[in-house]
Amino acid sequence: MNEDKKDCFVIMPIGDCDGYNSGHFTKVYEDIIKPAVFQAEFNQIRGDEVAKTNLIQLDILNKLLETPIAICDLSSRNPNVLFELGIRQAFDMPVVLIQEKGTPKIFDINPLRYIEYSREMGYRDVIEAQRKITTALKDTFSSKDEVGNVNSIVKLLALNSAASIPIVKGDSATMKANLILSQISDLSSKVDILFTKEKNSNFDCDNLLMLFNKEVHELDEMFTAAQFEHEVQLIGDDDYLLKLSKVRRNMFSLKNKFGITNTEYDNLMRKIRQEMANARNSN
Repeated sequence: MNEDKKDCFVIMPIGDCDGYNSGHFTKVYEDIIKPAVFQAEFNQIRGDEVAKTNLIQLDILNKLLETPIAICDLSSRNPNVLFELGIRQAFDMPVVLIQEKGTPKIFDINPLRYIEYSREMGYRDVIEAQRKITTALKDTFSSKDEVGNVNSIVKLLALNSAASIPIVKGDSATMKANLILSQISDLSSKVDILFTKEKNSNFDCDNLLMLFNKEVHELDEMFTAAQFEHEVQLIGDDDYLLKLSKVRRNMFSLKNKFGITNTEYDNLMRKIRQEMANARNSN
């Protein structure tokens, strides 16, 4: 690896995927992506090649947020791939999108550009794919700060700002990991919902509401359990407040995840707020 070159993070399926021959994506990585990244004068690095600490997830997240350019293969619609791509997009980090010819477009945002490659990976097809990807990597990196960057959802939608990680005191690896994971937890949940919709063509508003109600019911059970523990004096006011705060945070996350509320949600939130006020007043 050339230390003078900048890194390019590769987002793609690492193992075998349904519908593909064994080792298919290893060939895509070795025969198409790695040569293209090399020709663009970057160092390629993939998730399975990241292992600086025992916190592998943290190492991968750091690379996702630190590398100046990334390339993402959408061919298999792998949920982990979509999750990692979502992080790059949320933080407005430049990324080149590629996919196998014939893969239906995942996004409804038309200006997003994709580079397609042949599943058969014949010699001429591979050389052509390498050339296109190399050019895209150079162009995307050089235009990363431009307003018209076509592969930036933040810029395409004219959003005020990208996501950011707050500055925190201390250098605990666990603290940093929890902070990053908390910032992207809602994004992960939304990717799960989108993937469920994609797999089930009958997924509609009724299904979405059913899932929402199920999670509201589970949070209601957590709230009731905390009430019981407090009433029989298994926990004091401080611990009670901590448990109520956790349920309330989960309620906010649930609302952001589904983008909806209903009467059951509003009633539970009202009860949580009242109990928290009562617990504070009793201190």
